[in-house]
Amino acid sequence: MTAEQLPAGLAEWPAWTPGDAQLGELELLLSGAFAPLDGYLNAADLSAVTARRELADGTPWPVPLTLTVPAEALPDDAGKLVLTDPEGSPLAVLDISERIFADSASTTLRLAGKVTALRAPEHGPFRALRKPPAEVRSAFNGGPVLALATSRPLTRRHVGQLKHLAGQIRSQDRDGNPQAVRILLLPLVAGPAPVVRRPEALVRAVLAAATQLPESTVVVPVPLPPRGNPDEEKYIHN
Repeated sequence: MTAEQLPAGLAEWPAWTPGDAQLGELELLLSGAFAPLDGYLNAADLSAVTARRELADGTPWPVPLTLTVPAEALPDDAGKLVLTDPEGSPLAVLDISERIFADSASTTLRLAGKVTALRAPEHGPFRALRKPPAEVRSAFNGGPVLALATSRPLTRRHVGQLKHLAGQIRSQDRDGNPQAVRILLLPLVAGPAPVVRRPEALVRAVLAAATQLPESTVVVPVPLPPRGNPDEEKYIHN
């Protein structure tokens, strides 16, 4: 979106810069990684996700996606909120459909509503490697993928397990010919990384481990905030 295409009222709307974790969630939302979501969940959806791991309309969805801001950052009559990166550059506009206090004693608001992208994010470590899901899927061209999401550097054990699993998976293309499984490494770069502490160091460590794997291995940093057990590595075969 060019400067001429920016919304006319942008300069008049309140703005807020989310923290690293929420910036990561915003990036995933804007890139389509959180499809079918197009914004932050309202109270009914949050209740359904907590109780049944689905949205209020029955669509399966595993985790809450919310935006919280200090109450003083948002005027009472504001219908829109500009979300900016750490340098103050606008990333998206939230059309506020719901605002409630996070709890009875809180001065923090939880906002819901549709999010419209203004431009692609440019902040964060190893930006050139951080690709939207559609581009990653296109690169694999529909072939089988073995993915590992991790917040820790890969050890020799991890490398050995990946090689073993990739060798065990049998797949064929549409013509019935054997098709090799490609490996996708997903270092999680929202927040501190165990062992190496910084997300930049995590990506470097994962890139180093990738040199011990097949040349077709792809590394895509993902700004997904830690959830649940931070020590858990997740293997995904698709």
